[in-house]
Amino acid sequence: MAEDQSDLAPDGTAILHWLSQKGMKASGISHLINGFVEQLNLHGVGLFRCAVLMKTLHPQIEMIYYSWKPTDAEVPHVESYFELGRTTYQFEKSAVEKIIFQHGGARNSDGFQQSPFKELDDGAQWIRRPFNHTPQRFDYPILQELFALGGTDYFAASLNTQTDRCDLSNQMSWCTNKPGGFTDRDITLLKQTSEYFAMCLAMHLNRYITETLLTVYLGEHSGKNVLNGKIQRGDVEVLEAAIWFSDLRGFTSMSQNVDSEILVAWLNAYFEAVSQVILQNQGEILKFIGDAVLAIFPIQSPSQRASVCAGALQAARAASEALDTLNQLRADERLPPLEHGIALHEGEVQYGNIGALQRLDFTVIGQAVNLTSRLEGLCANLHQQIVVSERFASRIDKTRLKLLGEFELKGVAATQKVYSVRS
Repeated sequence: MAEDQSDLAPDGTAILHWLSQKGMKASGISHLINGFVEQLNLHGVGLFRCAVLMKTLHPQIEMIYYSWKPTDAEVPHVESYFELGRTTYQFEKSAVEKIIFQHGGARNSDGFQQSPFKELDDGAQWIRRPFNHTPQRFDYPILQELFALGGTDYFAASLNTQTDRCDLSNQMSWCTNKPGGFTDRDITLLKQTSEYFAMCLAMHLNRYITETLLTVYLGEHSGKNVLNGKIQRGDVEVLEAAIWFSDLRGFTSMSQNVDSEILVAWLNAYFEAVSQVILQNQGEILKFIGDAVLAIFPIQSPSQRASVCAGALQAARAASEALDTLNQLRADERLPPLEHGIALHEGEVQYGNIGALQRLDFTVIGQAVNLTSRLEGLCANLHQQIVVSERFASRIDKTRLKLLGEFELKGVAATQKVYSVRS
């Protein structure tokens, strides 16, 4: 790495200035990549494709691939196997596509194994492949594609991106369509500025890792609250919400003769089925308690009560349908079915940081939460998958519900009218 800025050519100093002043403040990694490529092109490098492959700390994501191109230009094919999703960020004259790959084999896929990034991952620092303008054999399929799109030269580098949490060896590539390919000056500029780009990327990657881990472990709304400074014990707000509490029935006895790995797989399959429909209906999962789920659907204004509660009920119905589908798969494997109960209530909760100085929990407490938990306990005796409180029922169309009766709930002063969902 260049030891000081005096080692840089004037163009490199200008790009370094941009990275330190604007790159660090970019609103995300895609914006950072787009700005960096624009700066290189302002200084004559003539890029028409750029790619960055990042590894990250995430329980679901193994790698993230960013691809820069001019607006409306074709992009080289990227294998979709192990893909979790892709997003395109549009800029004035360009676009950056972000592809997320899950754990489980993305690094072993043909797309990665047959790419220059694999050679960099194995320890190479740089790769240079000038393209001849006559038919030629390419050692990587991506080079054939770039050549067909008009590329004249390819260069790739390993980025040693040290974050606060680990050292990640990431890769970046550039392709030009300038006649004659990259000049010696271009290659020098790419080598020098990519090292400073890696520093800038590390800062953004730290932010990304923090955001994603907080979202996964705390939930999206709770994670944002922590990032925005609500980190002290007692940082609590009163929030109106539809409250969800669900629990698997008979799971303790079912699991007594099952290996722990199988038991965890069963729980994960159930939690995945339930979690997806909660999140799809703007709910937030606060915690998994053994085989139970506590979630909320925040209500921002009185006018939203009906729609939020309707969304929570829709999520509950979808969760039961997802469980039916899961049980069909379990039946094919001759496994016992899973049964659950879901209780829905609506009310005010205390939401925020609660716990000890050494261990805080971002959760909800209050009478409404206790009532929801007690309500769920009725599901088994009433032979119902979904029950809702009188207050929740008053927020939606009651023709969709059936009154089961009035019941005493432990710790709740008055008897409660309880409803089920009509099939």
